[in-house]
Amino acid sequence: MPPVFYRNNPSLLDGHLARWEGLSAYEVRALAWNLRYDFRVSIPRSEMLVSRVAAVAEAGIDPLQKALIGYHKETVQSAASPSFLRGNDENIVLGGGSLDVVHPRLPLGTILDLTALAPTFREARLQGHPAFKRFRTEDQIEYQTDSRNARAWNGFLEKRFMAKDEAGREEFLDEVFYALSKFPRHPVWVTSWDRLQANLKAPRCLEILGAPRRDGPRILLALRYEARDAGTLVRPCQLDAGDFAYHYPSPPKRALKDGGATMDLAVPRGMGDLVPEFIHSQVRFKVEYWKAANHWLEITSGPVMGDLAGARRQHQRLLQARYGTHNPPWMEEFSET
Repeated sequence: MPPVFYRNNPSLLDGHLARWEGLSAYEVRALAWNLRYDFRVSIPRSEMLVSRVAAVAEAGIDPLQKALIGYHKETVQSAASPSFLRGNDENIVLGGGSLDVVHPRLPLGTILDLTALAPTFREARLQGHPAFKRFRTEDQIEYQTDSRNARAWNGFLEKRFMAKDEAGREEFLDEVFYALSKFPRHPVWVTSWDRLQANLKAPRCLEILGAPRRDGPRILLALRYEARDAGTLVRPCQLDAGDFAYHYPSPPKRALKDGGATMDLAVPRGMGDLVPEFIHSQVRFKVEYWKAANHWLEITSGPVMGDLAGARRQHQRLLQARYGTHNPPWMEEFSET
């Protein structure tokens, strides 16, 4: 029997994953393979997902899909204390005391997609946050992934942010960061600043982070801060990415201190070694983080997508070249070649 979360114990999820593997949709099959082999999913978290699957008994509903999406939304994305901070010691790289494996002064970098923050802006407006009470009607529309809606949001950002001088931009960002801290959407995905800095060009910065965007243009800025500013820093797993099939589990032979490994969307990929990835809960960002990134700001010209199958095949070959094959097999059973 194939594993579930790289464990060979019988699991309620096996039948659901087997069905996913037989579907024609490549993204669904890829997600099934990730769940089979992601050893980073802790036992407590896997048991929580299984209990959610068992509780779904609605006709016409895919129990695993509903449980996976619900788990991510309720225990990761919008939870006061996200689940990756509990029962997950084997994935903590900083903030676990004696478990720490990275230096607290390690420079981290992340790309903040301002265009994607519409739900946060809307929530702040509806909750009466004073900085957003002057939002126009169109600024209160729930963000949807289509180019028309993206342009509408960017029109707002161009007036309230892009058109301002440096002081005005920093004042606006400070309000944005406050809203993010009050209405968080965990987790924040980060990498090492040196690897991000070497690729600070749109859309390349999104490609190396494995972060596709189905609509555009996108207004992006970079933040740089130290690992200690993130609170607890964690190696991510598929449950932290929800049903996002562009995530790719890091192999067992990859050291904890290196975190995960982002999947480059460019085929062929750019130069350089694997790019690390970590996550942390939403913290109160500071304007100084943007200043530390030299006020980097760019706009993509359109969607940023990639060939998922091609990117996965490429990434698997890179992982095999870097870490070799595994015994027992890890992801090789479902070869992408």
